[in-house]
Amino acid sequence: MNENSPIELFDTTLRDGTQGEGISLSVDDKIHIAKHLDDFGIDFIEGGWPGSNPKDEAFFRKIKNETLTTSTICAFGSTARFPKKIESDTNLIALLKAETSTVCIFGKSWNLHADVGLGLSKEANEDLIYKSIQYLINNGLNTNPTIKPVAPKNCNIMIIRPNFSKPNRLNSISIFDDLK
Repeated sequence: MNENSPIELFDTTLRDGTQGEGISLSVDDKIHIAKHLDDFGIDFIEGGWPGSNPKDEAFFRKIKNETLTTSTICAFGSTARFPKKIESDTNLIALLKAETSTVCIFGKSWNLHADVGLGLSKEANEDLIYKSIQYLINNGLNTNPTIKPVAPKNCNIMIIRPNFSKPNRLNSISIFDDLK
């Protein structure tokens, strides 16, 4: 990232961009695209969801051997599923095993999804998001949590990066909205 620029570019081509019908990238395809995104100057490249499929796991193993000049590869995943099982959550463990410096996680922002989908109160859901982020930070990762809105009420999307010179503090928060 350019230190004088307040804008960071975050590309999701290697995960979200491959979810269309008939699109299937090999690990080598993903590496090739990542190199071009790096050449273009993208700050963050979301490489995929480790633990969701062997191809994404292989991508994270292989990309470590590549030299990128401007881009940071990050892994994508969700918050833990249950508040009392943060340390044993398979998704969070897969994010750690990807061995990236940065991860992007999503959580439920609509109270209905937290209540019906997870069986959690608003407060318990917020605690789950906080504990998931804290667990990843405590294990040495930068986190870019994405809280995706699905309704105008209680909508917010956040990208958060901790400042490791001040443990457990954040040095930037970006809030944006992707409602269509």
